Amino acid sequence: MGGISTERPGAQPVGHQEVAPEQLRAGVVSATDPATLAAWRKVQEFNARFVGVPDDQDLEDYTRAAQAAYGHLPALADIADTGKTSAFAERVGFMRPPRIAPLAKPSFRFIPAPYTLDADIYQCMVYNGGLPGVGDENTPRYFALGLDIMAALSPEENNRAHTLLSGMQFTGSFFDFDIKETAYANYERQYHSARSLVFLLSKGGWSENLYTFTLHATTGLLGNVARPGEPYTQNAAWADRCLNTALGAWTELKHDTMPKLPAVIEAGGEGGISESPVPVQPVGYVEQAPRVYRTLLDMTAAERYTLKSLGYLSTDASQRIDTFAALLSMVIGL
Repeated sequence: MGGISTERPGAQPVGHQEVAPEQLRAGVVSATDPATLAAWRKVQEFNARFVGVPDDQDLEDYTRAAQAAYGHLPALADIADTGKTSAFAERVGFMRPPRIAPLAKPSFRFIPAPYTLDADIYQCMVYNGGLPGVGDENTPRYFALGLDIMAALSPEENNRAHTLLSGMQFTGSFFDFDIKETAYANYERQYHSARSLVFLLSKGGWSENLYTFTLHATTGLLGNVARPGEPYTQNAAWADRCLNTALGAWTELKHDTMPKLPAVIEAGGEGGISESPVPVQPVGYVEQAPRVYRTLLDMTAAERYTLKSLGYLSTDASQRIDTFAALLSMVIGL
């Protein structure tokens, strides 16, 4: 969102990246107003606590580079100083690359893309050219699947997602390597690398934002989902049902956090939930997944705290959170 590419035809390499100083200067100068910076920081904090910390270089990174090069936050009059501009471009050229797609050209983003665990897992599980990946130049694995995410999130034992991948062969209209997903070169190495990302985050990091909190909730549907005394849960069909639910939750999470234009969505019609009263409530079945429900209940508390601390907790949002929390408390107690 709000991306300004720093690559241009004829741009000279500076440090280890190519930069276009004119575009970088314009981006930084346009956002040095104190009121703009204050509003930007609030949006950034909201994004970080809901989805993830910035993975791209953000406005703070560029303003620090600009202050170091110009001696102060640059104004329009400073653009004419080519010496300081070159110093600024050189500092930008040596900024750290993002964790996701580090080989991509640098860009200035007013609202930078966040780092997410599943994006990192995806990156592990495809062929990346100069980066460690799956496949090789002759038989590259072009696409990772949702099952790769679930396999990385699942415990080592009873990993249904990994079992399904080992018997799956994904083909496309422009390639058909006649190879199972787990048979690509380096698949197992990268699979364990992806699992290590999950392991590191599990050591206290699941609650760092609501996005990873939601990923954590899906893990209650993975692994050994069979329950003693309930034969219908002790088979592959039940494991697949739970896995499908986890995949659905992850898909909805991705959909909800993709940058969208609300006006276009509203105009086009996206369906929605009808809140009209139901005359006769149907008899339902509450699945016994207390771990999932408790994680979701903790997440609603975290969401309330985040919205309130940032000043975004409206009466309507508070009521919706209360309603969902009450429902979760009820099913936990059943």
